[in-house]
Amino acid sequence: MAGLANTRELFVQGCAPLAAPVFDNEGQPVPVMALVAQIVDLPAPATPDMEAELRAAAQAASVQLGYLLETPDQV
Repeated sequence: MAGLANTRELFVQGCAPLAAPVFDNEGQPVPVMALVAQIVDLPAPATPDMEAELRAAAQAASVQLGYLLETPDQV
């Protein structure tokens, strides 16, 4: 899985989005899963728990779309 995107206040003042890619069965990024909040509600940087939960949700969605997760011997 690739990393997260954080565009805190880049496009909308006061907005703190955090996004993770979702991959299809060919390994192509298709949709994105995001956590969007006001900057007062989403700490900077996002907590490791928030990042882990978002990654896990995006990974689960990817698997449902047929994405095969890489194993350590494939990396």
